Amino acid sequence: MLANPENRRIENTGENRDVANLSRGGAKENPGALAGATGTNQNSFWSWFDHNLKRQAAASALVSALMNCSAQDRVSFLETMLDAIEPDWRALALIDDMQDARWWAASASDRQRKAMALASYEAMPEPARRSFVAYITGARHG
Repeated sequence: MLANPENRRIENTGENRDVANLSRGGAKENPGALAGATGTNQNSFWSWFDHNLKRQAAASALVSALMNCSAQDRVSFLETMLDAIEPDWRALALIDDMQDARWWAASASDRQRKAMALASYEAMPEPARRSFVAYITGARHG
């Protein structure tokens, strides 16, 4: 049963206390308490926002430059960039690409190793494929 089925104005909330959405504790103790808790420092927000806009503009310029490269140069360009900016943890640990690949291969499943080997072979340019096949078969490359 609805407390006020005719949608009449309720003059006396006491008679409808159980269905009214009233604060049970009377007046609010500190009505402004949440204002500071939910707000942020506006200066730090705008600084963060401006910094993100600058990063977005720089990233857009980089993507634009990348897309203006020829398709066959894009991966080489990105690999060169990555080599220049990635942390040099390998040098610190005296690990080279082959050591890294061997570590990964030792940890991988047979299915993963087969997939990676085939995908890597397929991604090689033809001269690299010939050299690779000659190396793994022991054929003289000359």
